[in-house]
Amino acid sequence: MNNEELIQKIYEWADARNLIKGSNPVDQGMKILSELGELAVRGLARKNEKEVKDGIGDVAVVMTVIAGQVGLVDHVKGIVANLPNKPENSGVDTLTNTKQKVLVLTQFIVQSIMAVDTDQKEAFKHNFLPIIFSVLAVMASEENFTFNECLAQAYNDIKDRTGILWNGVFVKSTDPTYAEAVKAVAEQNK
Repeated sequence: MNNEELIQKIYEWADARNLIKGSNPVDQGMKILSELGELAVRGLARKNEKEVKDGIGDVAVVMTVIAGQVGLVDHVKGIVANLPNKPENSGVDTLTNTKQKVLVLTQFIVQSIMAVDTDQKEAFKHNFLPIIFSVLAVMASEENFTFNECLAQAYNDIKDRTGILWNGVFVKSTDPTYAEAVKAVAEQNK
């Protein structure tokens, strides 16, 4: 699948599990900080290529969920459609390694979530989303992956996960309260 198709699939996956309507960008901000930590510690610090690849993809997944929450999935598809496999200039060229880029990426992501939370959707759309996805593509390239490989791995890891977000908590399909959660979310979304 190409990048745009993967973004659409990720959005559909998140919507089916109530992450779009049942959560908000600040809640997803907490999730993305966790993903950035995993990328930094499990991946980069331990030089674990699979975790780096997965971490880059996971950050892109959560950014897609946030974009979906504010109606910008099509905008993200436009951004990722134009990402080169070997990006050259992302505005972070002066940083010497991927670890530094994770720190800068964290800063951009936090600022982007604050922009959305303070009704600065245009700044999120035009300033932050392009930078964040460009930095992810540069990081992937520096680690000898394409952005598409990272996004595809993350999607393949989540696509069969079942569950639903209910009252701010992800309830797995194996949880005894799952049927109750599905019913409650369906009622809320009517």
